[in-house]
This record gives sequence, C-alpha cells and structure tokens, in this order.
Amino acid sequence: MDIILALHWVRDNIASFGGDPKRISVVGHDTGLVQRAILLSGSALSPWALIPDPDTVRLEVSQQMACHLVPGRNNRKPTTDDITDCLRDKPIEALMGVRLTNVRFMPSWGPFLPLEDSLDPEFAMEHSGEGFITSELMLGMTTTESYNDFSASDIQYGLEEDQRNRLLRTYIRNAFTFHLNEIFSAVRNEYTDWDKPIQHPINISAGKKTSGATTAQSEQFPRMLPSSKSILPVRITRAHNKNGKGQSLHKIPDSPAWQSDSTMEALSDGHTVAPSIKVAYLHARRGAKTYMFHFGYQSKESEYPQRLGSVRGEELPYIFGLPLVQGLPAFPQNYSRQDMGVNEAVLNFVTNFCKTGDPNEAGQQQIPLLHPDYGTAKERTRFRLITWETYETTTQQYLSIYTGNGVMCLLETLVRPVAAKNYELWDFG
Repeated sequence: MDIILALHWVRDNIASFGGDPKRISVVGHDTGLVQRAILLSGSALSPWALIPDPDTVRLEVSQQMACHLVPGRNNRKPTTDDITDCLRDKPIEALMGVRLTNVRFMPSWGPFLPLEDSLDPEFAMEHSGEGFITSELMLGMTTTESYNDFSASDIQYGLEEDQRNRLLRTYIRNAFTFHLNEIFSAVRNEYTDWDKPIQHPINISAGKKTSGATTAQSEQFPRMLPSSKSILPVRITRAHNKNGKGQSLHKIPDSPAWQSDSTMEALSDGHTVAPSIKVAYLHARRGAKTYMFHFGYQSKESEYPQRLGSVRGEELPYIFGLPLVQGLPAFPQNYSRQDMGVNEAVLNFVTNFCKTGDPNEAGQQQIPLLHPDYGTAKERTRFRLITWETYETTTQQYLSIYTGNGVMCLLETLVRPVAAKNYELWDFG
C-alpha cells in the first residue's frame, strides 16, 4: 500500500517537476498508476519477489517485539489482530534488531499481496483488464542472474556433484510445494549434457564415478539465453594451481568449474529468466506492446569472470549512463570507446521507450554527453539502424546486446529453437 501511495504522489506532483502525469514509467531492478514499465532482472512471478506467507512473518515479529498476538488454529498462524500500534511504541533499535528465519533463495523481508482484492500474480496477469494490456512493458535480463547466490570459492573453484545436487534440491524445496522429486529430476536432466559418456544414465546406474551436470549448451539442451558455445565467442577462465600456472577449467567436461556454471544456469533460469519470459508471454499474447532484451555485454574492465557472461546488475551502469561520464565515485571504472557506444544505444532505447512506449522512436535524438568525443562518426552511430521488434508469442524476438565487438542484433526462436522450452520446464505452477 505504501508503494501505491507513492505512485499516487508521483502522478499528482510530477507536473511541478516538468513531467507529464500521463507518461509515467517505472524502472525496477529486482522488482494502473503508470503508463509503462521496465522490469530488469525480475518480475512479480519470481519466487523471491513476494513474501509467500506474511502471517508467519508477522507472528515472528510479534513474538520478538512482545506484542500481543492471539495464535490461530493449531498455534501455527496468527489471527488478524493488528500489532501496528504496539510496533509504533517500540524503539527503532529494537525493530532493526528483529531476526527472521532465513530461507535460502527466498526473501525474509519484502512486499506481499494485500488482503484486499488479493489475487495470485500469475492469475491476475492472465485475467487482467485493460490496465495491464494497455501499458507498454520492457523486460531485461543478464546471462548469469544467480551470481550472487554463490560464494567466491564456489565461483573460483567450482562445485562437486553432491554440492550441485544440494543447491538444486534446496532451491526446489523452498520455491515449490508439490512433486519436488519429479521437479529435481527434470531440472537435473535439462541441465546435464548427456552427450558426455561419463554422465550417461547407464554409467551412472552402474556406479561409475561422475561429477554430475555440465553446462547445458549442447544442441539438444541449449540455454534460455545465448550461450558462449552457440552465439557468443568461447570464453575460458583460468584458475591457478599452487605453482601459479594457469589451467583451463571451463572447457573440461567433468570439472567442478563446469558444474558450477551449469548450476548457475539452472538457478538463473529458474528464479529470474523463466518468470520474466512468462510475464512477457502473458503480456504479449493479448496484443500488448512488449519488448524484451538480453544484456550480455561485458566491459573489458569488468570485475566479474568473463566466462560467466554478463552478471546480474552489470546493465545498471548503462541504464544510468555511467560510461558516458566515465563513472562516478561509487562506480569508478575506466570505460572504453566501445562501452560508450553501447551505452549511447542503450540510453536511446530506454529514453525513447519511457517517452513514447516505443524504443525505436526519435532514434536520431542525441544523448547529451559530457565527453562526446569517444569515437568516429561511424562508431557513434553504428547502432542507429537497429529496429527493435516487439516480443511476440510466436517469434519470441528479443534484442541481444552481447560481447562480440559490441554487436547488437535481434534474435528469435529460429536461432534458439527451444527458447520457450526451459521456460515451460520451470512453469510448475
């Protein structure tokens, strides 16, 4: 409700700041009153987006704050007693000291569906009225959305098979309710490269040692997003042994590094990419204007491993134009001319969409630059001729911004024939 009131305030007051109350766009990262929205790395259908059981959270808070709350049936859930007045009397230090049960991959704090007119988000999207389909929607995602779910050791040294299985089982147990074993088997099968003989079911059942899943980048099991094997240039990371000599790990079929990468792919698809594609499908199937993009571009100065592709949040500097001003104190980085060219294109797409609902309109408008001399005229206008087509349920076209001389292009389901396959895999409802 606080968010709704904030949006009401923006709509009522934006004219005082030179804005148009009829053209309000919301840009959300990880996250009727607006005309259009941009969803980056998440949506309401992501399992981490909403608190599934707010009553349990309220019970934990009331117990730690010594606020009177009458338990419900079987002492499991509280009644509808309001504890607001009690919490208002507590000091801020006590409120900040509340510690909730931590469920991995799920939020401890976050928004929840209000009791008034509550509907499941997916059901609401499927049966929504004019407000949903008349609002333009842009969705974006990176290649490795699950990077922050792993420790530095997991990323550098990789995972063994039992670690991989524990991670997947933990996620599935916390994100789903029914048929957990069947879901785990389906996910494990999809993100295992069965072309590798050591992972063939006959060898596994015979008790031969195997390290489990590999990166799902074969022709039979492609990624939901362009993979380094099919579209992007092959990228190899190097880990150093005790002697300091580099050793390629990413291309070794059964290595822990390969296993960690496939697990990242599974979790990225499960908690971010597949739900975003579902939102795009529900929005586009009724003729609503929908645009989707994959930000796979990485600066050469990126602090993240190149083998993983773009990491969650790496698109944000380009949304805010940091390469064009050579960064900020909080984001110090030396950006190249190529970074600046990509940034100008991204900014043009985003600002055009916010103004008109179409990223292609006003394509000749220049973004004011503090450092305009970042290349030749050809370099500065190389992306001007790109036409970003809408996302359709049949073609599933999306804009791909990926590493490879900063190339931007439109990809469609003909390039990745099962672009919706993994989305359906994770649609366990």
